[in-house]
Amino acid sequence: MTYKVTIVFRGSLERLVKESVISEEDANKYRDRFGGENVELAIYRRGKEEVIVLRPVTDKDSSIIYTTEENPRQYFILEEDENLIFTLNPNPASHSTRVWRMIEQFVEYKRPDVMIDVGTGYGGYQRPSSDEWKSEGEIGMLPLVKRASERNTLFVLVEPQTPVIEELKTWKEKHGENCNVEIIQAALPHLPFRDNCADVVTCIDVLKFIDTDEEFHASCIDELLRVCNSQALINFNDKLGIIDKQKRQLVLL
Repeated sequence: MTYKVTIVFRGSLERLVKESVISEEDANKYRDRFGGENVELAIYRRGKEEVIVLRPVTDKDSSIIYTTEENPRQYFILEEDENLIFTLNPNPASHSTRVWRMIEQFVEYKRPDVMIDVGTGYGGYQRPSSDEWKSEGEIGMLPLVKRASERNTLFVLVEPQTPVIEELKTWKEKHGENCNVEIIQAALPHLPFRDNCADVVTCIDVLKFIDTDEEFHASCIDELLRVCNSQALINFNDKLGIIDKQKRQLVLL
C-alpha cells in the first residue's frame, strides 16, 4: 500500500507543538527516538484516520520516521520533487536474518538454473541506488545475487512498485556487474511466466502485507507453485517454509 502526499511543513518541532499540529508528548517521542529538531511533516488519510508523518530534514536514512498512526507501520519514503511517497518499508524485517541465511544455504546447495524472487522490494537493508551499497556481511536478495555472480543461475526479481523497480534497475547498473539478473514489474497472483519455468521460487515477507483473505493467499501460493518446477520458499515470520510442488507438502524450518 502506497501513499503519495505533499510535504506540508519544514521547520522545528517547537513550532509544530506551538501551532498544535502535534502534541508535546509526540514531539518528545520523536526526540527520544531519533533526536534532532528540524523536521519535514506530511499529512495523509488512511481510511477515516488522519495520519501525521515526521522525519529529520538532514537524515540520510529516509526510513527513519515517526507516525501518529494508532498501529504504526514502518514506512520508506521515496522522494519525488516536492512530494513524498510513503510505502510500506520494502526492507526485510529483523526476523528475516535467520530466514535469508537459510535461503542462501538452500540456493548454494540446489544451484538452480533459474530462480524467481517475488516481491523483492529493496532486496536488503540498504538502499539499492546508494554508492555505498555492499554485499559483504549483508542479507537479502541483492547481496545473495551478488555473492552468486560467479554461478550460472539466472535470478529474476519481481516487484510491483514503480519507484522500487527504478531503484533495482539503478542497483543493476551500479553494482550488478557480472550478475545474471533480470528485473520484472509484476504482482501476485498473476505472474508473467510460463508454467514450471523456475527451479526455485522465493516469496519472503510479502503475503502478510498484501491481503488477509485466505482465498487470495491460496491463489498467490498456487501461482508461485505454477511457475516453479521444484520448490517454493515462503517465510512465516522467523520460519522458512519449503513447499514441494510434486508432493504439495509444506515443511517449516
